[in-house]
This record gives sequence, structure tokens and C-alpha cells, in this order.
Amino acid sequence: MLDTDLKENLYTMLKELGLLPQEIDLYLTSLSLGSTSITNISKQIGVSRPNVYKLIHALESHGLADFSTQKKYSRDFMVKSPSVVLEKFRRRKGEYEQLEKEVSLSMPEMLAQYSQGAETSVVKIFESKDALTQMLIRLHTEETKSPTLVFGSVDYHMDVMKEVGKEELREVRFLRGMQPFKTAYQVFEKKILFWQPKAPLAILVEDEYLAEMHRSMFQKLWDESSAN
Repeated sequence: MLDTDLKENLYTMLKELGLLPQEIDLYLTSLSLGSTSITNISKQIGVSRPNVYKLIHALESHGLADFSTQKKYSRDFMVKSPSVVLEKFRRRKGEYEQLEKEVSLSMPEMLAQYSQGAETSVVKIFESKDALTQMLIRLHTEETKSPTLVFGSVDYHMDVMKEVGKEELREVRFLRGMQPFKTAYQVFEKKILFWQPKAPLAILVEDEYLAEMHRSMFQKLWDESSAN
């Protein structure tokens, strides 16, 4: 008998694989019963025999049972091992991750065909340290759905790390093989901040398309970089 946590985890994985609730119940029940008759399964899950056969065929279509291949006069029903479920789930997860990367890389092109609506692009230039500090405070305290992304030189990274608290959550990677540079940019929800390190100068661009383009470029560079 599966304990509650294992059963819930397996239920979630089967749901992600596209199984319906009754199909999942049949799998989990059969997993606990082992090889058994259709009559017994019908009693256990409270479903009529004809509908049990329909559910079995559904499991077969997901590759989780081979009932139809057995000889009719001697066949009992038994689902495939949970290891098969895990392998299928890993494969589906890999497909989702690949799809996410492809969509992310294609996002600028897709956004080019998407209306930004009534929102207009805004460019702001900050030339004093006080104005720059106040703007940064506002940006970092705004509620956003996406994480803030920062791409910059190693020198910029080291300077920033001296200023931020140790409790701030962040992940750092280093991209090798590029020509040296001094600047940096940050990508917020729909904004990009470009830094000029020789003076307290920064340019803030509020534009959905440009922000998504830089987010996509950042993701590509992130995937090609190495962890710290």
C-alpha cells in the first residue's frame, strides 16, 4: 500500500502526463493490487466492467499497460512499473524545458506581432548619483512577476556585491571568451537599465519589446555560461 506522500507525488506525475482522474485511480489501485481480475478492479474503484475496459485502453494508449496483448482466457490486469511513469515524466519535463527555451528565443519575433496597446515607450536619463539611487530603489521595490536580470563586467559584479546584503538571493554565472567591457544592463519587468560606469549616468528604457528582447538574449548567454 502506497503511503499518502508517495501516492500524491505519483498522482501529480500521472496528471502531468495527461491522464484523467479515473485513469489515475485505476493505475494507483492496480499498482497496490498487483495482477488481478477485471471484476475485482471494478469493485475496488466502483466503476462498471465496461467502463473499466475503457479506462484500461486509455492506460494502454499512455504506455502504462499491455492488457490487450494477453490471451483472453487467462488474462488478469496489471499496470506497468512506476519506473515507467518516472521515465515518461522525465521525458515530458525535458520536452517542456526545450519548448521553453525555443519560445524564449523566439519571443522578440512574436512580440513584434503583438500590439503593445496604449503603452508608449519612455526613455529617462539619470545624470546625478542621488537621482540614480532613488530610481534604483524604486525599481528594486516594484512588484514584478519575473526575476531581475543583470548582465555586466566582472568589475561591475564585484562592485555591486560589495553593496548588496548577503541575504539577497542571487545566482551568478561567468561567460568566458568575450572581449572585455565595462558597462552593464539590468532587465526588469518591462524596463531595461543601461549603465555608464565612468560617471553616475544611467539610461532607463521602458519598452515591453526591448525588455523581452534583452531578456531573451540574457537567457541565451546564461545557458552558454558556467556556474560560479
